[in-house]
Amino acid sequence: MLPTVTDGIVITVRKFRPNSFRLEELVANGTLSPSSCDELRAAVEHCHNILISRATGSGKTTLVKALLDLIPEHERVLLIEDAAELPLERPNCVRFIAREGVSIRDLLGTRCSSALSASGDEIAFGRFFGEVSIEGHMISR
Repeated sequence: MLPTVTDGIVITVRKFRPNSFRLEELVANGTLSPSSCDELRAAVEHCHNILISRATGSGKTTLVKALLDLIPEHERVLLIEDAAELPLERPNCVRFIAREGVSIRDLLGTRCSSALSASGDEIAFGRFFGEVSIEGHMISR
């Protein structure tokens, strides 16, 4: 269902860089502190859960992409998104995208277990909202 707009038609275009930022570049341009960079790198290396929550336009997708790039190529990544926004180019990635009739909740296993039964080494969630956010965090443990 499309959101209601009172003043005509509204189109939002999300444009991404052809090559994404690396974590070191986020530190160099002041987006991320060196200590935060080290903590996030360690969290990825030790397969810890990471939750990123900020305002619109604050760089969440950019940071997630930089973190996904730290996952070793040999590890299988299950990428679950509400809309295809994370440009993850790697040979061992399985993408699940919500669509009409199949929600993020469905992909997480409430009605079907397709995403979670795909046997990934890492599960990465894209942007999603509401109750599903809590469910996604609980399932990813």
